[in-house]
Amino acid sequence: MTRPGTRLFLQHRLRIRAWKLAAKSSRTDSVPDADWRLKCEPRLAINAELGKLRAMKAYKAARIALMTFSVALLVGCSSFNRDWNEAPARAIGPYQDINGRWEGYWRSEVNGHHGKLRCLVRQEDDRRYLARYRARCWKIFSFGYTVPLTLEHKDNVFTFKGEADLGKLAGGVYGYEGTASPTNFYSTYRSKYDYGFFRMARPATDN
Repeated sequence: MTRPGTRLFLQHRLRIRAWKLAAKSSRTDSVPDADWRLKCEPRLAINAELGKLRAMKAYKAARIALMTFSVALLVGCSSFNRDWNEAPARAIGPYQDINGRWEGYWRSEVNGHHGKLRCLVRQEDDRRYLARYRARCWKIFSFGYTVPLTLEHKDNVFTFKGEADLGKLAGGVYGYEGTASPTNFYSTYRSKYDYGFFRMARPATDN
């Protein structure tokens, strides 16, 4: 919705332009050009000016959003790498659960895109875990996010599901379901626009 002050300002500008065009037309026998519509149809001209202002505001907002998104990616990547390096390679003895470091790949079943994937899993309580993913796309971009997982444990197999809103730029809300053992991790993912899977194992340095 346009502010009253903005509309009055534009109307004042358009009246001045219309008066100048009228004066110019009275001094010459030439046919008035297309800008004469400013005098005859001021509402169309006002809407055109408002459209320009909205386009400028949208452009500035997009630049700010892109800068903010880029900074968030850099900060998130640095934090994940630090936590990855500080995470214990493994507990004493064989793995007992899905806590710790994972690495592998992701693949979209919609467009075939794929890339490397790392994950840090941390247990919150008996059934809740947090999975922090760091995915690489097109061998250039990295994208990180956290998914809360609810687990069921039976016969050394973990069945889990979770959901996370990754924002409009990344496709909105994603749902996750899968199974894992202490050494293998498989999950599907699905959103409104995409679906695919993750496949991971323990890093070679952890074995």
